[in-house]
Amino acid sequence: MSYSYNKEKINNLLEDFNRFIDYLMSNEIVLTKKNKYLKRKDLYSLNQLMIEPQKDVTKHNDQERYIELNLFYHLVIAGNLFEIQGEKQGKKVKLIGNVQRLKKFDFLNSMEKYFALLKIFWIESNWQRIQTDYYNRSPIYSVPEVLDFVTSYNPGKRIDIPKGSREIQLLYNWNAFLKYFELFGFWEVFEKKTDFKKSYMAEVLITTKFGYDILKILNKKRNILQWNKHIKDRSERPKDMFSEILNLFDDNKKDDNFASENFKKPEEEFILPFKELFSGDKLKKTLPEIEEDFFEGRIVFEVKFAKDSVKKVELDGKNHTLHDLHLIIQKAFHFYDGHLYAFFMDGRPWSDRYYNSPMDREGPYANEVKVGNLDLYVGKNFLYIYDFGDDWRLQIFVTDLIEGKSELLEPRILDE
Repeated sequence: MSYSYNKEKINNLLEDFNRFIDYLMSNEIVLTKKNKYLKRKDLYSLNQLMIEPQKDVTKHNDQERYIELNLFYHLVIAGNLFEIQGEKQGKKVKLIGNVQRLKKFDFLNSMEKYFALLKIFWIESNWQRIQTDYYNRSPIYSVPEVLDFVTSYNPGKRIDIPKGSREIQLLYNWNAFLKYFELFGFWEVFEKKTDFKKSYMAEVLITTKFGYDILKILNKKRNILQWNKHIKDRSERPKDMFSEILNLFDDNKKDDNFASENFKKPEEEFILPFKELFSGDKLKKTLPEIEEDFFEGRIVFEVKFAKDSVKKVELDGKNHTLHDLHLIIQKAFHFYDGHLYAFFMDGRPWSDRYYNSPMDREGPYANEVKVGNLDLYVGKNFLYIYDFGDDWRLQIFVTDLIEGKSELLEPRILDE
C-alpha cells in the first residue's frame, strides 16, 4: 500500500524529531525553574533547525507557543527518552538523555519510529499537559465522536466545519491538537482566525488516505478512552459545558464509544492492528514498555516549610510509602494529622499527577505506593499540601539516595 502524500509528512516529522534529539544531546539543556520547560534561547535555535520553522514566533516566546517543539518535548519525557534531573532544590534542572532507550529507538526503521511516537502520544502522554491554550483543557473525551465525524467523509474530501454545529463545539477545545494531528499526517487543517495567539480553530479539515486509515483503527481498535494511561474515570463521559448543552438537544447522541466500567486495556501490542496496512517487515517491532526501576535503599528528603523551617527525614524505599512520608512530616513540623493531604509529584498544586490521603474520596492513594517506586533521583522535587482549608504547602527535595545500608524499619527525622 502506498501513501505518497504522507510519506513526505512522516519523513519530515521523523527528521525534525531526530534534529530535536541531536540538539538536546549536543547541548547542555537547562530547563526553566517553574514549568521545567525548554528555555527561550534553545527553543528559538531548535525552531531554526526544523524543516519548516514555525513563523509566528520570536526569541521572546515560551515553549507553549512552539507547537511542534512542545509536542516533541512531551514525547521524549513521556516516552522516557529523556529524563528531567536537577541539582539540590531545583537550582539547575537539566534534561538528560536516556542513552539506552535512545539506542533502542534508533534501531527501529522509519515506520517503526513513527508508530513508536504515535504510541507515546496516544497512550503515555498526558493530553492536558500537552495542551497549549489558556485553560489547558484536554480534548481527549471528544476524540471518539470527532473521529467518527471526520472518517464519515472520504479521504481527500473537504470537511467544512459549519458555525453553530455540534462538530465545531466538539473541536472548540482541540486547539494545539488540531496541529498535532496534522504533524502526524492524519489531516490537513485550515484555520479560522482567532483573537488569541495561542488559540487555533478549524474551519476546514481534509483527511489524507493514510490519516483516514490510521484514524479508523485508532477509533475502533485503539479507543483512546480505553488506552490512554491518564484517563481517570473510564466509566462515564465527563461533564463539560458544551457537551452537556449539546446533549440536551441531541436525541441521536451516541455514548457507545466511551469506555465501560472496570475496563482493562487488552494485553496486546499497540501496533498490532496497524501491521495489516503495510507489506513485509515495515512494521515489525516498537519501543519496549517502560520499565520502572525500584530503589530498595534509603532515601533522604529535605522538607521545606518556610525559609527558616527545614527538616531532613529518611525513609526506606522498600518498606515505606508516601503515607509514611506524610506521617513523618507531620511529626517533624508538629502538625496533628487531622486533615486531608496530597502529594503532587510534578510540583504543581492541584495537577493530575497526585497521590491522595487514604481518607480522600478518590485515588491514587499515598499508602498504595512505595517511595522506592517513584523514580526518584537526587534533585527531584515535589509538593506536599496539607489541610485543604488552610492550604499548608511544603516543598520536598530528594537530597540523597543511599544503597547498601541495612533496611530502615521506621522513618526517622535526621536533624533532631
